[in-house]
Amino acid sequence: MQEEIKCINCDGIATLVSTEGAIKTYLCSACGFKFEGIAHYVEQPISLGIKNYRAFVIVPDEVEARKAAFKIRRLFSGLSNFYLEDLQSQLSAGVLELDLGIYSDREVEKLLPQAEILNLNLKFVLVP
Repeated sequence: MQEEIKCINCDGIATLVSTEGAIKTYLCSACGFKFEGIAHYVEQPISLGIKNYRAFVIVPDEVEARKAAFKIRRLFSGLSNFYLEDLQSQLSAGVLELDLGIYSDREVEKLLPQAEILNLNLKFVLVP
């Protein structure tokens, strides 16, 4: 599998065509633009101090899951890690522990008080 990135000229797909040390050269298949990038390799990932949490809503039965779905849509709409399709597929499968995605500690701080207002049993688990 070839390494691909987004073209900086047209947002098309650019494929890696050569590597010399840390310099990588890409060629866009859409516009033909050739550009270079520098790769930075690190031994260990650098922590940015941001904690991430996986959001869950646990419900006792499918009826309560459908009721919770309305509250979830209201609370999570507009957040980049919330996908309505994922929620719908979980509801269709009869899942009672709804996985709502991963959110930053800042997002969690905003979501928790709003969830309490909506009386939504929202839980967050720290992602290692």
